[in-house]
Amino acid sequence: PRGSVTVANETTAPPVAMTTPAADDATVTGAITLEATASDDVGVAGVQFMLDGVNLGAERTEAPYEVPWNSVSEVNGTHTISVVARDAAGNSQAVTVNVIIANVP
Repeated sequence: PRGSVTVANETTAPPVAMTTPAADDATVTGAITLEATASDDVGVAGVQFMLDGVNLGAERTEAPYEVPWNSVSEVNGTHTISVVARDAAGNSQAVTVNVIIANVP
């Protein structure tokens, strides 16, 4: 239809932002919920959270984009949390924050 955007012509990656934790080097203990926002002019197909490059649970296909995570199962120290948003055309954008896990043994 005239005036509609087709997936084939979609070349813009969906903007994504990590909202929890929002800042680099945030100290994390215990269980938290990782949260992100994402948007796209055609639609966000999915949002994937990762810890040190490994998927944390399944890709989220509907907002709110969040995943529960218990840091107790990880080694204390600096880790990288990433979130990747993708649209139906395969465009994707990632953001990364570093966290410091500091659980008491």
